[in-house]
Amino acid sequence: MLRKKTFLLKTFNLIENIYGSFGELGVDFALDKNLNIWFIECNAKPGKDTIYLTCDNKTIHRSFSNPLNYGKYLWETEAYDELIESNEKAFAYTPAIATTDS
Repeated sequence: MLRKKTFLLKTFNLIENIYGSFGELGVDFALDKNLNIWFIECNAKPGKDTIYLTCDNKTIHRSFSNPLNYGKYLWETEAYDELIESNEKAFAYTPAIATTDS
């Protein structure tokens, strides 16, 4: 359990350090026969459908309230200013996507 939690926290921190804050991030991973952790993908807006189909009411409530509580925490602490500064730096290094005007 500790290895999975460490993996998820490192993944979350790495993604937010590169791209800025998402507030909520779904991380898909797998365990092989030797219990090695394999990263599959991250989703900035994870779906809630599976939660409704497989979890109890307490878990469903937490899945919606946790991102709101995280936002409230950021707003009420100095972490909000650090987050804004971090996002500005992250977006300064994010490559632009070329578009064409028609």
